[in-house]
Amino acid sequence: MLRIKSLILITGILTGHFLFAQSPASQVLEGKVVDEKNKEALIGAHIRILNIKDSTQIAATIADIEGVFRIPLERGKKYLLEVGFMGYQRLYRPIITQETGSVHKLGTLLLKEDSRFLSEVIVESTAIVGENYGDTTAFNASAFKTRPDAATEDLIRKMPGITMENGQISAQGEVVQQVLVDGKIFFGDDAAAALKNLPAEIVEKIEVFDQLSEQSQFTGIDDGQTRKTINIVTREDARKGQFGKMYAGGGKDERYVGGGNVNFFNNDRRFSVIGLSNNINQQNFSSDDLLGVRGEDNQPRRGDDDFQVGQQPGITQTHALGLNFSDSWKKLDVSGSYFFNRAGNENWRERTREFFLPGQSQLQDDRSEFSSLNHNHRLNIRFEYKFNEKTSLIYRPRWSFQNNESDRMSNTVNALENGEMLSDSRNIRTYAGEGYNIGNFMLLRHRFEKKGRTFSVRFRTTHGANDRVSGLRALDRTFGESMMSDSVQQIRYNTGNNFLYNTRFSFTEGIGEKSMIEATYSFGNNKSESMQETFNHNFENQEYDILDTLLSNSFNNLFNTQTAGLNYSFNDKSWNINLGADYQNNRLDNQQVFPMDLMVVRRFENILPNTRIQYKLSKQTNLRFIYRTSTREPSIWELQDVVSVFSSVSLYQGNSNLNQQFQHFSSLRFSTMNPEKRKSFTLYTSGSVIDNYISNASLIARQDTLINEERLLVQGGQFRYPVNLDGFYNLRAYMAWGSYLKPLKTNLNLNTTVNFRRMPGMINQVQNLTYNTTLGQGFVLSSNISENLDFNFTSRADYNMVSNMLRPNLNNNFLVQTHRVDFFWRFWKDMFFDNNFAWLNYAGLADNINPNIALWNLGLGKKMMQDHSELKITIFDLLNQNNSIARDVTDVYVQDTQQLVLRQYYMLTFTYNLRRYNTKPPGSI
Repeated sequence: MLRIKSLILITGILTGHFLFAQSPASQVLEGKVVDEKNKEALIGAHIRILNIKDSTQIAATIADIEGVFRIPLERGKKYLLEVGFMGYQRLYRPIITQETGSVHKLGTLLLKEDSRFLSEVIVESTAIVGENYGDTTAFNASAFKTRPDAATEDLIRKMPGITMENGQISAQGEVVQQVLVDGKIFFGDDAAAALKNLPAEIVEKIEVFDQLSEQSQFTGIDDGQTRKTINIVTREDARKGQFGKMYAGGGKDERYVGGGNVNFFNNDRRFSVIGLSNNINQQNFSSDDLLGVRGEDNQPRRGDDDFQVGQQPGITQTHALGLNFSDSWKKLDVSGSYFFNRAGNENWRERTREFFLPGQSQLQDDRSEFSSLNHNHRLNIRFEYKFNEKTSLIYRPRWSFQNNESDRMSNTVNALENGEMLSDSRNIRTYAGEGYNIGNFMLLRHRFEKKGRTFSVRFRTTHGANDRVSGLRALDRTFGESMMSDSVQQIRYNTGNNFLYNTRFSFTEGIGEKSMIEATYSFGNNKSESMQETFNHNFENQEYDILDTLLSNSFNNLFNTQTAGLNYSFNDKSWNINLGADYQNNRLDNQQVFPMDLMVVRRFENILPNTRIQYKLSKQTNLRFIYRTSTREPSIWELQDVVSVFSSVSLYQGNSNLNQQFQHFSSLRFSTMNPEKRKSFTLYTSGSVIDNYISNASLIARQDTLINEERLLVQGGQFRYPVNLDGFYNLRAYMAWGSYLKPLKTNLNLNTTVNFRRMPGMINQVQNLTYNTTLGQGFVLSSNISENLDFNFTSRADYNMVSNMLRPNLNNNFLVQTHRVDFFWRFWKDMFFDNNFAWLNYAGLADNINPNIALWNLGLGKKMMQDHSELKITIFDLLNQNNSIARDVTDVYVQDTQQLVLRQYYMLTFTYNLRRYNTKPPGSI
């Protein structure tokens, strides 16, 4: 008889004991939940304390690794205790807390297996797919069969509503921002590390939820700082032992790979090491990038504070090391991670742009070669100290450092759509820089004796500094009636530093049994300093000592903010409602020190309402609505009023008169699940409208033009500067449906997406609106037959419709289709066949880049040493068709890009799997 274990580990985000404090006469209710037959602890059992009159929830928690739970309650009161666990019958017991004593011990609570689920397992040999608990969706890992050596990444690909594209994980239509292991941080914010390095066989269940901030988890009132989170709940029998994987391989053209991961688990004490070295574009975990996260022409992208970087284009040689540690003592929990990453990259790029100019269009063709070397270090630590049952302190320091070197050669040609040449430019750019970032986060939390009364203080600081030097050598030619040429040789030095602090106070007060109010106040500032010095080449002494004052600037920025808010929360058996509003008062001081002293002061006042409503229609069905508002101040890069020369045909200048932008965001999510029939459905819609949207205006020179009456922009060149524009909005809908096809023993997951985006832009002083609509349909058919036969068939088609207001004749529709088959078959004498085939089809792009690409990786190997090792020969890109194609649509142009990719090679790889558990998981050797 196959016994079902539970799959739901409700995290602190949903626990009601965060909402209610102990009363003046409080005691802790303590018990242990175990299986009735074998007396094993039921880790993650769901415990709720209900009002005995109307069954509304008063408090909730989960059983720990020993099956033990503790909930503070008032003495001498009557309650209804509910204990639930997937695959087991729910237990209800009326209780009366004692009049004396600090602890009320219930002893051991025995749960019986649910015969409905048990009979399904016996007859069909399948497990229930999962359950919904409030805002959490949990999937049973045993309901999805995978190959014996599969990683957790392979497991979640089979689950409904979870997708992975280009290294990015999405769940329920939202990007996953963090992955936890048993509720604890694993390798910082690198979501891919846990999924790639934890074997699927140790996973008990996968939970998907919106994690509130640590302050909101304590107060029970949403502060808007939620993060889409996946929590990997490990099997109890895998929480003590050592497991991992080591591998090494070599092949054609000196291609090689080596690396692995080793995990040492002893309940709460856990230590993990991951490492990687290769020249085949594999990156086991993403790298931090303080300076290298650059946009087009080395311009910083918005959101650099996150430092998350995806796969680099081209061919990359990577050396990486990661360490992760966590442990718990009586009053102290500690976790931390360290990363090192060295990446050397080579790339070439061919890029074509068509600008939305009034009248005749302009085309730009750019061919470039790149090389770069990047070193990154990152350290994250988290301490949580509990002074007593009422008071705790969380401290999270963070440190990161990077240095980067790069070289780029490019040739850019500008022409009219009739083929008439305007200009061309040849550029050589060099770049070197280094920088660091230090952050601190502290949260002090205290519960008072009065029920619902809490006080918390959050303090956050960030300090960063960087130094960069770049060189430019350019030769420009313009054509037409006055053909001419010009050359530029210069060196630019940039230094910058910033310091940010923010303090937030929160006080909550209970109102009756179901309601609570919160008053908040926060203040802080963000001080940034930036200096740019540009020197031209002196041909007399061959030095760079001629200061170019037009391209030099010293700039200080100070942003002060104060926010006061009032929030209300209501929570009962079916409803969870949060309503609130903040009053925000900001002041922006911009001071230009060089080349002239100039001061600009701006004040902003805003009311920021917020709403979060969740309604539980049934045990497995819930509905959630969110409305939030937020502001964003301009960055120092966007404010710095100095010309930056990225090439002789590309100039950029900040705008000290920018206003902050104001965003409205709303979302609606409906989710339901039928565990017995193994069906699930999710509908997610969202929309955002941004006032004073910070966009880049562009000036495309019809003739040689002087910028600021001094700097030459050659004919056909582009000058960009940020402006505030209204009219931006984005609408999105996502639908996912999953079902188990019993006759085929496969899982079918369908997902449909609809995206509509309107982007305002300005080109040559004329405002433009660009519309981009995408209709997408995908499905996944994954096997659930056996561990020896595993396949996944995925297909996705995205139809894009692009239009603009200025040049309707440039409107364009294009289609991107991707079909992929992953197939694993273990056959005679432990031989195995490992195959993945992908077909990519593009239609509607530029005439010269509409190929059909077939990517086929074929492997043959043998399992050895009782599945602890394998030897495999693999041919990558068997048909030698690999290619890199992308289309991007902005507010001023449509762009098609092709880049260097890794082509056909073969590799012989040896892999050793370490599996040493105190109790072996089912199916392990």
